Amino acid sequence: MKYIGILTLLIITACSSKLMDRNATSTITKAIAKGEDISISGITIDEEINLLDIIPLSPLNEKSNYGSVNGNLYFYNCTFKKPFVAFNQNNKGGENAIQFKGNISFVNCKFESEFSIRSCSVNGAADFSNTTFAKKSNFQDAIFMQRANFNKTFWQDEALFQNVRFYHKTNFMDIIAHNHIMFQAAVFHDETNFSMSECLKYVDFSLVRFEGPALFNYIKWKDRAVFNDAVWMVDCTFVDPEFNDVSFKNSDMRGKYLMRGEQVNGILIPIESE
Repeated sequence: MKYIGILTLLIITACSSKLMDRNATSTITKAIAKGEDISISGITIDEEINLLDIIPLSPLNEKSNYGSVNGNLYFYNCTFKKPFVAFNQNNKGGENAIQFKGNISFVNCKFESEFSIRSCSVNGAADFSNTTFAKKSNFQDAIFMQRANFNKTFWQDEALFQNVRFYHKTNFMDIIAHNHIMFQAAVFHDETNFSMSECLKYVDFSLVRFEGPALFNYIKWKDRAVFNDAVWMVDCTFVDPEFNDVSFKNSDMRGKYLMRGEQVNGILIPIESE
């Protein structure tokens, strides 16, 4: 698909940056509604982007509705002052959510308010590298069909990934989480890498299923970490990790398991050997 001409003007130029920022939300929402590809760099977006108000929703059943974003979304070095929302719970007891047919990229961006793609599916690749989430971000129940990249992402508030499905390789290397980061019952179908991550609060991988190799090398997790009832189908490695409390209670290890050079400042409940 071709990029619409007006959006190319949003690549920053010194003489018109204020005008671009002022018209950005309207331009973006119109392009998304038309199913166009978007490529935007270096602007501040001052208004909420609620995809549920932009995209027509079709009923899945008597309670839930879904809509589709057909174009690729690429944002680089942008600041979102207000919420970016692609999910809500409706008054019928169901949910409204968005299916992203193409790629979604928020690279080197900052979200200063809520971010939610809960229950959304992403058919293309996803890239959130070097992006900052200042408020709670919600990825619960989302589906990522292709590669998902969170390299060097920074979470100042809670990061929620419960029940997420990653079908391709995932990269969480060098992330920093200042608040809780939750992956309960998530499934990683391919290789995942959390090496060199730094987490200051509670980390929860309970009931997670790892179907590909899992790397947790050189991590620094300062609070409590839980891998209780996790299933490890193939190899996992923890080289020189730093924990406070960490628990692997009832974990099912079916591949090779390496824990080497660990520093545990609190309590370690290890994987039980058979």
